[in-house]
Amino acid sequence: MHSPNLSRIKVSAFLGWALLTFGAPKADADDHAAIPFAQTPPAVQKTIVANLRGGTLAGIEKAQEDGVVSYSVEFAINGQSRDMIIDEDGTLFSLEVTFQETPPPVQKAIVAQIAGGKLDAIEKTFDIDEVSYEVEFTAKDGSEGRCSLGENGALLEIDIPLRAAPPAVQKTLAGELKNVAVTTLTKIIDDADVSYEADFNRDGKDVSLTIATDGRLLSEQITLAEATPQARKTIQDTVGNGKIIAVSKSYEKKDKVLPFMVEAVKDGKRFNFSVGPKGKFLGMDE
Repeated sequence: MHSPNLSRIKVSAFLGWALLTFGAPKADADDHAAIPFAQTPPAVQKTIVANLRGGTLAGIEKAQEDGVVSYSVEFAINGQSRDMIIDEDGTLFSLEVTFQETPPPVQKAIVAQIAGGKLDAIEKTFDIDEVSYEVEFTAKDGSEGRCSLGENGALLEIDIPLRAAPPAVQKTLAGELKNVAVTTLTKIIDDADVSYEADFNRDGKDVSLTIATDGRLLSEQITLAEATPQARKTIQDTVGNGKIIAVSKSYEKKDKVLPFMVEAVKDGKRFNFSVGPKGKFLGMDE
């Protein structure tokens, strides 16, 4: 399923992988407050202690956006500032690490990607069943760069300029942008499958499109509220007390309809499924 890789969502706004930004109540949106360690849930305290590694706690910020709570923790090890992001249930989303703390294959890949530039930060991210490293750097020409690497050093994602995209992708975007500029264009590598995710703002709305190498529009990320009422009900019934990660409108037919694709987490397990516009459950996706 073509959808944003979670490692892309760097938190100050990580806020729960974009969890439940899909039609959740807005009354408590964008609520951030510094709190003491003692006021965090026991599960969060346990995760903080486990990851301080002898460091010094500098501060904790509780963030609540669209009903989803997370904790941004600042700490220092040997005088070096670090951060970690933790869910309300104690799940560790991301942890800032040093170059030396990454596996040798990742170190080798970082050196190759930076190509003489300057390393700015590395976030080790945890996505249920896989670990990746989001690397931010300043290239030799002074431009900012970002890539995501697997534990084996494989390139998973890399931000690229529009001119570096295949001509077919550029052509599709030219028809979609309508006099606005791409905020971020990311090349996504999933084994032999390559796609491009374009983020931009159009008419005050954030838009995220996934495009195939040949220029076909694959999907558009939407909010749950933008799905049909019948699809919304099936999605909510299927996820139950779990958490929605992302909802996308697919432009590729499944069972003769254009489905809504959903990524969710329940009981610690990540799963994907599709729902038709009339609410028909179209099955689990790999």
